[in-house]
Amino acid sequence: MEDKMNNMIESLYPTVRNSGKLIRLGRIVDPADGRGLIATVVYGLLNGPKPNEHENLYNLGEMVKGLGQAGIDGILVSPGFLQIYSPYLVYGSAPGVILCLEWNNMFRNQEHRLGFEEGRSTFIGTIEDALRLGADAILTYIFIGYEDPEIEAYYIRQNALLSRECEKLGMVRIIETMARGRRLQSEEVRRKEYVKLHTRIASEIGCDIIKTEWPGDRDAFQEVVDCCPVPIFLAGGPSTNEPIDTLKLAEDAMRSGAKGLLFGRKILEAKDPYAITKALRNIVHDGYSAEKAALGSGITADK
Repeated sequence: MEDKMNNMIESLYPTVRNSGKLIRLGRIVDPADGRGLIATVVYGLLNGPKPNEHENLYNLGEMVKGLGQAGIDGILVSPGFLQIYSPYLVYGSAPGVILCLEWNNMFRNQEHRLGFEEGRSTFIGTIEDALRLGADAILTYIFIGYEDPEIEAYYIRQNALLSRECEKLGMVRIIETMARGRRLQSEEVRRKEYVKLHTRIASEIGCDIIKTEWPGDRDAFQEVVDCCPVPIFLAGGPSTNEPIDTLKLAEDAMRSGAKGLLFGRKILEAKDPYAITKALRNIVHDGYSAEKAALGSGITADK
């Protein structure tokens, strides 16, 4: 069994070549299958508070604990979140920790959140900070489509330097890639050709996992996976009204070659985050269909 696990990690994650990365990777993916289900809890860093969030702000730690008990493998959080809620991450079923080391305003709504036509990013910590805070992995972003090519080059350079530091210090490296910016119309950002472009760029810069968005259908996503030598986790995108839609997207992604899911709103804004987590885990790790996972988790069309 031990050799099988080692071979699984080595075959699926070719950049994990030292004990530090191997041990940390095993905390955010299941070593038995190399797959992972990760919840994204960085909305506050990127978009500020949710409506009426003040009513539940002090329950965020309990929510993370509940997600761990429901079977989540990892959580993506900010440095501040990790410092505040770290007591909820030291129990037996606690998820692994991915630290978001980048702030950006790419996702802010222009009308209500003072967004910009073309956003910018900046790093908010170092690999040493991530190690000190107890992170198992770090995540930053790469966007293509800026009007000024020097801006794209700057972010590529900064991401590359961070990747080299992760290699030195044994930190698992995740890059989230997307096409945004003034050179693109909103209907173009998920074009298969662009997703193939930015995921391949990230893999060539150097990382262990890539998070990216759905290009529209299984065949297109399979092409993305086939063109990228680094494991791809699917980003969740906007929340959906029906949980079965979330489960069907997850099933499509896993059957098209994804090694995991990195979902935010599709988990956190679900009517029952714990039920959707259990169902997604069945899809990721047990190969369930969306319908079977929904049935096993007690999910109905209105839940």
